[in-house]
Amino acid sequence: MTVIELKAEIFDIVAAQEQLKAQFEQLDRMKQGKLQELQQLLLPDNEKTVADKDA
Repeated sequence: MTVIELKAEIFDIVAAQEQLKAQFEQLDRMKQGKLQELQQLLLPDNEKTVADKDA
């Protein structure tokens, strides 16, 4: 492999890493949202806010 080919490979790997990082961050945000939904479902009715009851 030439230096240029190696640089291209490295660039592709770094780009793939950035894409994976973004996907993991998105999954983490989705997980946090689901955890919040579950916490709301598990709260007894007397602990829910008026806004929660309207939803």
